Amino acid sequence: MRPPSPYSPIYDGRIHSGFFIFIRQLAAPSDQAILTRLGLDTYREAPRVSRFDRYIALCDVGEWTVIADDLRYSLYHAGTARPALAELVPDHEIFVCVEGDADRSFEYQYFVNGVLARDCAVDSPLYSDRKVVRDVGAASPGERELLQQDGDFIGLAVAELLGIPTRVTPEALRIYAPPA
Repeated sequence: MRPPSPYSPIYDGRIHSGFFIFIRQLAAPSDQAILTRLGLDTYREAPRVSRFDRYIALCDVGEWTVIADDLRYSLYHAGTARPALAELVPDHEIFVCVEGDADRSFEYQYFVNGVLARDCAVDSPLYSDRKVVRDVGAASPGERELLQQDGDFIGLAVAELLGIPTRVTPEALRIYAPPA
């Protein structure tokens, strides 16, 4: 019997996550400074993780720093990401998106020049439907058509419409996890 293959947080060229933060031109702080700002100061570099572990994935793609949560939405539920982002919004372009894990919900926010330029949230109370619950700001070209589709990873597709790169290589990832 073959041993199980190692888990890769990358699926189809994207980080496999339900909660993403993209920050443009983050002034090269250390990974530890980013983790501390997010309330994850106990996290340490992890050479590998399983899909059930708590971890955070960081990478740089062009001008953007990508922060991706684990599949348990640990950072999202910790409640530390939004206050940390509030401190960064005045000086950075930021895109945040959350994809539903079991339902068809999603949401995304786009901040430019210290202002919330776009805020869209879609709920899925019956797990197969989609109902818009927030729709603030001007949609980007192609966004309305995208929202009519029934696909997954809508937030990442909107990021791509905005010119934010969402594709990464395994070599670019830096994985951090809490101590065992």
